[in-house]
Amino acid sequence: YAMGFRNPFRFSVDPADGTLYAADYGPDAGSDNAARGPAATVEWNIIKQPGFYGWPYCVGDNIPYRDYNYATGQSGPSFNCASPVNDSPNNTGITNLPAAKKADVWYGNGANGGKFPEMGDGGEA
Repeated sequence: YAMGFRNPFRFSVDPADGTLYAADYGPDAGSDNAARGPAATVEWNIIKQPGFYGWPYCVGDNIPYRDYNYATGQSGPSFNCASPVNDSPNNTGITNLPAAKKADVWYGNGANGGKFPEMGDGGEA
């Protein structure tokens, strides 16, 4: 029903309409890195329909990570959040994924971008 979460840690279901709410921890990078991608980000997703929620290609406001080759240590292009492609040699599912859905609320060490000032300026946790 919903995929593309890294580490969902809190779920709730609205008993009135069945809406699913999911909190999801992203990776623990301490700061944005132009060669790799955004800093650590925590997301709050309101799930009302099936969808892909971005991981491991995008986070928060659909901020893309970069394709990284661990064998060579080289960064490739940024992933396309509107049309992500799972070209992993370990992929056993579909290759062309649906467009990533943006998180409803996101917060972290860099990706917040001031959109949610009421959350202050602390870390992602």
